[in-house]
Amino acid sequence: MSFNKTIVPEVPVLEKYLKDNGSESFYLKYIKRTDAMMGDSDGMDFIEEFEIKYDKNDTLFYKLD
Repeated sequence: MSFNKTIVPEVPVLEKYLKDNGSESFYLKYIKRTDAMMGDSDGMDFIEEFEIKYDKNDTLFYKLD
């Protein structure tokens, strides 16, 4: 069994990835297969905000409002 960690980049990198790839891809890359996160704390806050919006939305989105 493996342990999957994700190194969280800074917010501008996360925003660009979301804008370029959409919410489904962002979810798969930064949340779905992640057991632990390390890195930029503001980036972790961004991912937390993303999770809230992702859970409430059933449509594809490219930015957080």
